[in-house]
Amino acid sequence: MDAKRFLIFVGKVTVVLLVTTFVVGLVAYPLLTKDLFENPDSVLVKIYRTQAEPELWNAIYVWIVPVQILRAVLIALVLYPFYDTLNRWGYWRRFIAIAGLLVILGHLAGSSGIIEGLYVMRPEFVTSEILFRSLPEPIVQGVLIAAWLAKWMAAKPQELDLVK
Repeated sequence: MDAKRFLIFVGKVTVVLLVTTFVVGLVAYPLLTKDLFENPDSVLVKIYRTQAEPELWNAIYVWIVPVQILRAVLIALVLYPFYDTLNRWGYWRRFIAIAGLLVILGHLAGSSGIIEGLYVMRPEFVTSEILFRSLPEPIVQGVLIAAWLAKWMAAKPQELDLVK
């Protein structure tokens, strides 16, 4: 394994994930989920940290960047074995593959994903309001991460070694 190339890839995945996660979160929160987190009658205030409890909420500020970096490193570790294959593909094929892994396997069909949660979670946590307000954020994040990463990881033609 080329350690330098791997570390550059981890760095790119980290930048893409951090920027995308924060930007999409900053847009989605006031538009979609703010009421779910700030309404004292919302079921989400029973399971998530909210601004209503500052001592718990402050932990988010401490852990948000390290946790997002950990997520990025884990995603890079999973994608890196396919780095050369992904680079041989055109942009759209690379984008669809990465988006499929992030959105479908990561959010929808994974063992702790949305589909699993629909029948495992208590009914009060799986209302249509909660789903329609919370589902767009991870889907948009996954699609944007895939789009940016698919563009950014494309090798320059002289870097491809198609003989290997």
